Amino acid sequence: MTSVQGRPQNPTFQVLDDFVKELMKQWDIPGASLAVVEGGVLVHWRGFGYADRDRFIPVESDTLFRIASISKPITAVAVLRLVETGKLSLETTLAEVLPEQVRSVPDTNISKINIRQLLQHTAGWDDGDHDEVALRNDIRRLARLAGPDDAVTPMDIITRRLARPLDYVPGSDHAYSNFGYVVLGRIIEKVCQTPYLDAIRELVFVPVNQDCPILIGSPWLAQCAPKESCYYDYPDAPSTEAALKPGKAVAWPDGGIAIASLDAALGCVTSAPCLSRFVDAVFAAREGRPGLLSKDTLEEILKHPAGAPGADEETYYGLGWRVKYVDGKPYIWHGGSLPGTSALVVHVPNGSTLALLMNSRPQAWEAFNDHLHQIMGKFVHMPINE
Repeated sequence: MTSVQGRPQNPTFQVLDDFVKELMKQWDIPGASLAVVEGGVLVHWRGFGYADRDRFIPVESDTLFRIASISKPITAVAVLRLVETGKLSLETTLAEVLPEQVRSVPDTNISKINIRQLLQHTAGWDDGDHDEVALRNDIRRLARLAGPDDAVTPMDIITRRLARPLDYVPGSDHAYSNFGYVVLGRIIEKVCQTPYLDAIRELVFVPVNQDCPILIGSPWLAQCAPKESCYYDYPDAPSTEAALKPGKAVAWPDGGIAIASLDAALGCVTSAPCLSRFVDAVFAAREGRPGLLSKDTLEEILKHPAGAPGADEETYYGLGWRVKYVDGKPYIWHGGSLPGTSALVVHVPNGSTLALLMNSRPQAWEAFNDHLHQIMGKFVHMPINE
């Protein structure tokens, strides 16, 4: 039986708790944290199972988890905060903001990529099977060049990648791209003149709650932060070559992906309550409350990407968020997935926000992901402020 932590709260949320317990049992998830925020208030939290199952350490409200690609909305909101203060615009190009990096690139279209395209995954890079493998190989090659004691930085990756042509003309297609968000992280650093982590703390998390932690995770389990969960691969999962120590065989969640080198795309670590508070604050202006972004900026987030294939599809990628309109109302969410990590955050039309963070990813990822997303249908019917 899955252990459950958290004091008794609103019984309305029992359906969510039961769903998470069912999900964990069916897919052998060791630990999970569920948080719901309404109107800026944390109204529900539950911890399930173990942050460290070998030492029987339960998931607590301050347990930290890798959130994988939910790092992208954090990056996007930081960028949009800079847009609102006039330090960037959505039409700012790489030639304007990273001139040294793009001055000598062989593909001249790279210098024309703008902030909007980077946020919407229409910039010209394609993280399909081919490109994702290329990104991992780039990091391993850079690690070999750097030697055993040197890290591979995000800018190292960018410099190497910009030497290759784009996969398509910017704005003409849509393809999910981790690399594009790594570039956005460097733009944040350039504009703020501070490291990415310091910038997102000041731009995004301190205004929400000074006590909310946000970290860049280590790829190595032995170097995880205090209060951070362990991460578990599925049973009998194969090993892989360590991203930053070529030739060393490791478990995928323990060095298989250089998450710190891909910080702004998939490297962030936080808790479920803090993540749900962040998302609530992002969309607060839609309910007439002060928040991180203005109502006009939120409308930009929710627009269809213009011109790219799929622009008229019901579900699409806005400025850092996945969006689907149902009966004229937007459902907004983002998932996160790495070996050892599954995460989902959802904001529904009634103004509620849910964050669910877990410390494993099953082998049958697509089937699990379909099951996980069923929580959205249950969540949308939860009443507010009762």
